[in-house]
Amino acid sequence: MQTSGKDRTDSSHRRPERAAVITIRVIGLYVLAGALGKAFWGAPSDLPAVLLRAAPGRAEEMFLSAVGAELFAAVVALIAPRAGFWPLGCLMLAFITVLLGQSGELGAPCGCFGAVAIVPAWVILCVDALALAGLFVMQYSGSLCGQPWRPWGLAAGVLVAAAGVVYVRADAAHAGDWRSPDTLPRFAVLHPPDWVGKPLRRTGLARWVDTSEFPEDATLILYFETCQQCATHLRELAEDPGGTDYVLIQLPTPPRSRQPIRVKKLPDGMHLTLPGQVRWQVRTPWDVIVEDGKVVEVVKGFE
Repeated sequence: MQTSGKDRTDSSHRRPERAAVITIRVIGLYVLAGALGKAFWGAPSDLPAVLLRAAPGRAEEMFLSAVGAELFAAVVALIAPRAGFWPLGCLMLAFITVLLGQSGELGAPCGCFGAVAIVPAWVILCVDALALAGLFVMQYSGSLCGQPWRPWGLAAGVLVAAAGVVYVRADAAHAGDWRSPDTLPRFAVLHPPDWVGKPLRRTGLARWVDTSEFPEDATLILYFETCQQCATHLRELAEDPGGTDYVLIQLPTPPRSRQPIRVKKLPDGMHLTLPGQVRWQVRTPWDVIVEDGKVVEVVKGFE
């Protein structure tokens, strides 16, 4: 049986379209892998350092936005490749912009897949650049023109994105809201400025430790052992205590951290460590000034 010339022409026209559909869906799976890595194993501190520096105190909002945006783009791309071009293109452009913004740190992990995969930022930058170039070549060559729009795919993307954000929110904890010591969240946010004016027993810290054992008048210091600014601050206090009682609150270093221990010298005082199973989302050091059991001032030791 012979194939007609028309059939051969139709087949040759469909090859670029099939290639474009496969390419967009592969990019969608790549984005989906990043979204699931963040949702199941990631935390706000995994975000690129340039973002954390640009919006201090907003890491959790950025993390949730990243998970939602990636889930939306991935689902739309898989269901309706033609409609998925724009969300994927916007995501790739945003990723490239962020990674170029930390040009001096491209050898460090970018946190794009949460804690499940440690991939250097320069590798992800190259992949994203290739993906973006491929998307624009397909779009402007008209390879996707024969594909249906499938607008219901947008609704499916919104639903999956919302479900992902709700899941991550439920698996996290603002320390001030956490009430179940038997169930530890994957990560928790501490924001000392919110404690000013409150009795210490009513702050977020009281959900994690028994603050009734603290002195009525004291300076609480939150620190990581791997933090250079913490090391300098604590060493200075050890050399010149200043006549106050200290409560030294160590935030456990993440198990996979490669940062060296920098805190070598501590002032005298009560010492405790928060639960190691939780990834603590807070920049350090913080000095929390307590008078008569009430937080009167907080002082950050970082810029």
